[in-house]
Amino acid sequence: MKRKIALIPVLALILTLSGCTGSKPGKEITTFEATVIEILEDSMTVKLVEGSEELKSADEIIIGLDDITDGSTPEIGDTYEIEYNGEIMESYPAQIADAKLRLITKKK
Repeated sequence: MKRKIALIPVLALILTLSGCTGSKPGKEITTFEATVIEILEDSMTVKLVEGSEELKSADEIIIGLDDITDGSTPEIGDTYEIEYNGEIMESYPAQIADAKLRLITKKK
């Protein structure tokens, strides 16, 4: 009887540890389009374009200017394609990490 009772904590430990051995699924690279609405010293605020899935999480996002990969200089009204790892930080305006920006429409 004592042996059966001693097995219960051991089995609980094994089940707990087995849940920790699985690998985390990789984040999927996601893209969306957004228009520049504010330019700061080292970042800019963009407004997501209509129809973007990311609008479910945020309408404006702050992104670092060093994330621009095509060498363009942003101006208010420019539209960028933004590639990121799918994670949106909960702040306002929202923030994303590991972004890559590419100019798609220059303000006229």
